[in-house]
Amino acid sequence: MRIICAPDSFKESMSAAQAAAAMAAGARRVFPNAALDLCPIADGGEGTVHAILQACGGAERTTAVRGPLSGMFVEATWGRLPDGRTAIVELPAAAGLALVPRDRRNPLHATTFGLGQLVRAAIEEGCTSIIIGLGGSATCDGGCGMAQALGVRFALNDGRVLDERSGESMTGAHLPAIRAIDRAAAAAMASRGIRMIAANDVTNPLHGPRGSAHVFAPQKGASPADVEQLDAGLRHLASLLPEIDAQAPGMGAAGGCGYGIVALLGGSLRRGIELVLEAVGFDQRLSGADLVLTGEGRLDEQSLSGKAVSGVASAAAKRGVPVIALVGDASPAARRWTESHSPMPLVALHALSDSGAAIETLMAEGPRRLADLAEQAIAAWLKR
Repeated sequence: MRIICAPDSFKESMSAAQAAAAMAAGARRVFPNAALDLCPIADGGEGTVHAILQACGGAERTTAVRGPLSGMFVEATWGRLPDGRTAIVELPAAAGLALVPRDRRNPLHATTFGLGQLVRAAIEEGCTSIIIGLGGSATCDGGCGMAQALGVRFALNDGRVLDERSGESMTGAHLPAIRAIDRAAAAAMASRGIRMIAANDVTNPLHGPRGSAHVFAPQKGASPADVEQLDAGLRHLASLLPEIDAQAPGMGAAGGCGYGIVALLGGSLRRGIELVLEAVGFDQRLSGADLVLTGEGRLDEQSLSGKAVSGVASAAAKRGVPVIALVGDASPAARRWTESHSPMPLVALHALSDSGAAIETLMAEGPRRLADLAEQAIAAWLKR
């Protein structure tokens, strides 16, 4: 029996590597002699740097940058790949929701400035191709904070100009006040051959009912009034750059950072899970596999738009390898995805939340409970 354990992280509970190890521990109880392939993955958000470095090799770097809130500083990890020219950075390391205490979460006042500082650090080390993992953000600034840190200048209605030397970082609250944008610094980077590729995990547009503010900002602490203000700000930002299609899929990723990378910095978007699966050689690892265990914190309709479980299940289905999803929680719709003709090819779905334990307990005891769930899931699968 050969089993691949390929989960994403369970946000604020387990890293992808910890989840993979827990799944393997549970599988080993059922099949003591199984060949277990631990393959932690990511979809562009938290864990992307680790997953790609583990697959490709390279050097891990740490840089001190501004955090998502004013006055906050963090030590953020990024990676330089073996070719010496490619860097992998991830937004959660500098502007992630997990960095912000629950009682201070509000994307109206959060920034991606630190992410821009990470990109600058990579450029200063000689990297010209920068892969930027999006997802898990505390922000909704349209990527303006990141662009500011890289030299893009924002002139505001009150006469102030915010640039990389400013002590104040661009946030979602600044968006409606932008009068003009100077992107000369971005053009200069492009002329030096520097290119940025955003690995995103959603297909949402920048603004509107399915846009970044309406869909994701409430999860980051935004009130209904905040959501309306943020959406209006993102609309205003898009109006200043009419040549860019703000409603293209993925522009709303990470509080609109996907849009900022394309519109403000001249970068491009790519689905994060596809990039990571390529990097870890997932298709080759499927050869000879009998079962895949995958999972993430929550499985719901958003999971169909480029999230980790969806990518793993689709890749395995092409090889005819069955997939069991082990998740923290699942929506009613997701629980039907084990049926024939479902939008996600799963042979079984099990959720930690089905135990009835409090979420605080589940998160604190994540690895142990996930190992137990993996054992139960495999045993049930064998009886089918």
